[in-house]
Amino acid sequence: MRSLLAITLLSGALLVRPDRSAARPPDKLPLPRRPHASTVELNAVVQQYCQKCHNPTSRRGNLSLSTFDVGNAPEQTEVAEKIVAKLRSGMMPPVGSARPSADTVNALVVALERQLDSSAIAHPNPGGRSFQRLNRAEYRTSVKELLGLTVDAGVYLPQDTKSDNFDNIADVQALSPTLLDGYLRAASDISCSRSATPMPHPRRTRTPCPRWRRNWSTWMAHRSAPAVASPWNICFRPTVTIDLT
Repeated sequence: MRSLLAITLLSGALLVRPDRSAARPPDKLPLPRRPHASTVELNAVVQQYCQKCHNPTSRRGNLSLSTFDVGNAPEQTEVAEKIVAKLRSGMMPPVGSARPSADTVNALVVALERQLDSSAIAHPNPGGRSFQRLNRAEYRTSVKELLGLTVDAGVYLPQDTKSDNFDNIADVQALSPTLLDGYLRAASDISCSRSATPMPHPRRTRTPCPRWRRNWSTWMAHRSAPAVASPWNICFRPTVTIDLT
């Protein structure tokens, strides 16, 4: 009887005991396998699956991969970037053509990306920037901050060209002769306003001119000659009018 009771209690304890081994997480999670393939194998993949269309004869997409070397991708950065973009999006090889396995494609992409990233870190090239002029708002703000003057830039500058509803894109903000003339007029007016110097206006003045100092016969000979536009006529007159601007 006691043996039967002990067996029953032991069986109940085993039934209600939780399985801790199932709930315990593993000590180490398996790391994802990193694709790897030699340069020779990857070049063979490009030759087998890509150069059917991208060769000097066909040049599909205006691209030839006959001289492309996977192991020297930084020497052809633009081509390598195109290959990575097409393979990542699954657009190449095209549907209906023979395709390598997913692991092979991933290995090719990873190999190219590693080389491109290493080259970019070792030789950073942020690129160039085209000339960009100040638009109306930027010019008005610059004058306000530099000189403390509030000007209406629309009086001097034409309407700014917009690209995707932005008026500060350098590619569309070109400098034309008309714009340059507007900037010069604005600079002239603003500088005079800031320095309290009045703008110059055209005026006329009379400057005396000495008479011809030769003998009477020579002077009379020129006086009797027909009036022509020459330095003689200017010197014979007692005064001459000069426009000063």
